[in-house]
Amino acid sequence: MGIPVVIYFYFLICRTYVINGDDLSTFIDVSNAKENSSILNLFTNVGKFRPVSAFVSKFIFQTFQKNLTAYYLFNVFIQTLNTFIFAFCLNFFLRSPLLSVIFSLLYALTRFSFFITSQPLSGGCLEGLALTFFLLSYFFILFTLCGKGKTYYTFLASILFANLSIYTHERYIVLYPLFFLVLFFFPTLKTLSIKHKSILAITIISSVVINVAIKKLFYSMPFFVGTGGTNISFSFV
Repeated sequence: MGIPVVIYFYFLICRTYVINGDDLSTFIDVSNAKENSSILNLFTNVGKFRPVSAFVSKFIFQTFQKNLTAYYLFNVFIQTLNTFIFAFCLNFFLRSPLLSVIFSLLYALTRFSFFITSQPLSGGCLEGLALTFFLLSYFFILFTLCGKGKTYYTFLASILFANLSIYTHERYIVLYPLFFLVLFFFPTLKTLSIKHKSILAITIISSVVINVAIKKLFYSMPFFVGTGGTNISFSFV
């Protein structure tokens, strides 16, 4: 119970009292988006397709309006959630809940976490939430590799959260090569039937293909737009 308190007071001196930078343009775009189609396309003008972040940002904006304290508390909540999920992931290796929580605090108080907590919308609704889905995907991958639960369904859960992460922030598309390595080269997955392996393989491939197809066919945007507008694309797409 002490983790949210630690996070709250550790970053309190850095919390935002004035909306500026990228968050200012995000606030303006979110406030002007009235229809679902406008919300869906919130970030496409800068080459980003982030529907999950867009709709969550709109909901949070409608709820908090200009109450920056509320945004900070929401970001602390997201950061706390990520810290606990990370602790669960660490526990697969450390096998000590206490040590896992202690080491997870190293993540909770990092410079990257400063951005998550300090930026009203770009923090919790974008970076923080994307990391939540990534960590949940990673947790279920670890759960699968340890042979706990039903391997087929835990793997599907991992792919599901990976999909949520790439529609929150596109960088997490790097998870999909990992899925193939796990599916075909880890001993735990050898017990899966050909049918289940085929379904998982098709799900992995289609997740990437659908994401790229939406960007190319509906928005004519590159496969990936990096920092500073650097485009990453493939000639066959």
